[in-house]
Amino acid sequence: SFRFADARGTHLAGELTTPLLAIHDRGDREVPHLEGRQLVASWPGAALQSTEGLGHRRILRDVSVVQAAVDFIHGEADGQRAGGALEHMTAAPR
Repeated sequence: SFRFADARGTHLAGELTTPLLAIHDRGDREVPHLEGRQLVASWPGAALQSTEGLGHRRILRDVSVVQAAVDFIHGEADGQRAGGALEHMTAAPR
């Protein structure tokens, strides 16, 4: 039978092979940064980039975050897997 807990990303991640770049702000008040770290730790080959000062929504409009996502997608398209890296990003000047 289905249990909602079984649908959590950390539960499913161990079986996934799709490349993942998680970009998560340390100060996110809606989803704790710890959850992002746990997801990446349970997803084989996943990478986490942590930001500071962007919160839960501003992260989507930050130039350096968008560039990191584009670079990750281009790297995947070129066969350059970036998994496993832990990198720290700071908010771009406004």
